[in-house]
Amino acid sequence: MHNIIIQQNLEIHGCRSSIYKQEGFERHLQEATYLYEGMEPNQVFPYWSVWFEELVQEEVTTLETNIKANVEQNAVRFIVGELDFDTDWDSYVTGLESLGIDRYVEIMQKAYDQYLVNVNVN
Repeated sequence: MHNIIIQQNLEIHGCRSSIYKQEGFERHLQEATYLYEGMEPNQVFPYWSVWFEELVQEEVTTLETNIKANVEQNAVRFIVGELDFDTDWDSYVTGLESLGIDRYVEIMQKAYDQYLVNVNVN
């Protein structure tokens, strides 16, 4: 189904080059985005409105930096097959726990809860 939609879009736009070759890769990505048209969320969460208590600002910054770096590095390792979901997932989660993921979620949840209180008050 996906390939049929892409092919129809190619014909409509008069594009004769194959999007499945390297030179058509960018076009392929563009065509793939059309599949999601009309599925955008009605609202975007205003993350810029969430504030952290002064006591945890440095902690959340350190946690976020370490966790994001770990997630990004391991995502690549999973994608390229260096890590296997079946055998390496538990150790990946354990690694996140050792970086303080539970504390990070706790801080984020508290900030989000406070945001909701502030929104409902105003």
